[in-house]
Amino acid sequence: MRDSINEFLINNAIEEKGEVALYTGPMQCFCVMEKKLKHKKAEVYELKNDEGKVLAAEPICLKYRNDQFYAKMLALSITVIIIVINTILKKCVVALVSWIGEDTISA
Repeated sequence: MRDSINEFLINNAIEEKGEVALYTGPMQCFCVMEKKLKHKKAEVYELKNDEGKVLAAEPICLKYRNDQFYAKMLALSITVIIIVINTILKKCVVALVSWIGEDTISA
């Protein structure tokens, strides 16, 4: 958990600079395990020092799961768009072949 919180904090600093952060490594493993254990995605995890003082308290798996959801939705959207375009192209080709009126080899 400590490593995943550190990775989250480092990635937040990277994103604040306007660069792309990658949530992999310890954070990914931690969030996958938390999901298997049915913990809430917005659960706040605390990073404490040796004295017990809270250094950071963040819902680290919330951003990871939201990014994972958006990636799946983007992939699904692209798939649907490709299927629709292929269907339209198929209908156009069939319509053009029937308009020309010539027999094809497949006929």
